[in-house]
Amino acid sequence: MKQINKKLFYTAGLIFFAGITLVLSSCQTIPPGIPPKGDIVEISNYNENPLSSDDAVNKMFTALSTSEPLSSKENIPSIPPILTNSSSEKTNYNMSSLSIRLMRMLAISEIVRVTIDNNYDFKILSYFTPTSESLKFPNMEIFIWTVTVTNKNEADPAWKYSLKVLIPKNKE
Repeated sequence: MKQINKKLFYTAGLIFFAGITLVLSSCQTIPPGIPPKGDIVEISNYNENPLSSDDAVNKMFTALSTSEPLSSKENIPSIPPILTNSSSEKTNYNMSSLSIRLMRMLAISEIVRVTIDNNYDFKILSYFTPTSESLKFPNMEIFIWTVTVTNKNEADPAWKYSLKVLIPKNKE
């Protein structure tokens, strides 16, 4: 009987000390005060190798959905439809489709609410700049895709992100 009580005492003591260790090493050890501003996880900006359109949209969505202007809002911010521009001669259909896919992912995930009236919180601009990099594929071009988020009443972007993307050439 004494041996059972001794084992029970040691087991209870071990469980008690393990519990104390877990409590002391949990989130309760975060110092008091206001958390720092900015992204907790930094998503590397600007990739060296061009991404496929699917990978580019996914990476842009991740970067945008975790960005300071959109993720820090208590309510779902509203945006007008994403505007797509390009410094090439004409905006490529494939460029517009990337922007539309990005906007759809943001809306479906309830990161933003798309509105057509003038009652919005942010404007998102999608901009494509051609590069002079040569490719192995003659039917593809490399563009730098930049997305900016601007507060409604401000001129300067609150957030900006760029990456390289492969886009099929327009058929002439």
